[in-house]
Amino acid sequence: MSASSLRSALFTNAVFSTLTGLSLLFFPKNVSGILGFDHPGIFRLLGISLLFHAVMLAWMRNRPTIRGWTKINLGIITPYPIIILTLISFGHIIGTAGIVLAGTDGLVVGLIAVWQYHALKKNML
Repeated sequence: MSASSLRSALFTNAVFSTLTGLSLLFFPKNVSGILGFDHPGIFRLLGISLLFHAVMLAWMRNRPTIRGWTKINLGIITPYPIIILTLISFGHIIGTAGIVLAGTDGLVVGLIAVWQYHALKKNML
């Protein structure tokens, strides 16, 4: 995989963070209701954080130090799928829709992390 694969993985991460962040920012009550977690304010803050994350990803993908920034990003996103799986397993996310939404989100983030990891390993920047 080349540097373009690493940049593509970071761009995909930025797009997903943007879409998720906007959903959480503008529809926190809906997401809160689907997940069975009655704290929409937390989801709004998480949405703002994800938008900041997306901006940082867009910035870092064009830096000469892309490898270092990608390692930091992997440290941030890699635990997320495990956290989601744990929340589902212990019943903190309830209902079929909530489990499907959270599980899909965790799966996508996990796949993005694997893509970034493999691109990082193969990239010789």
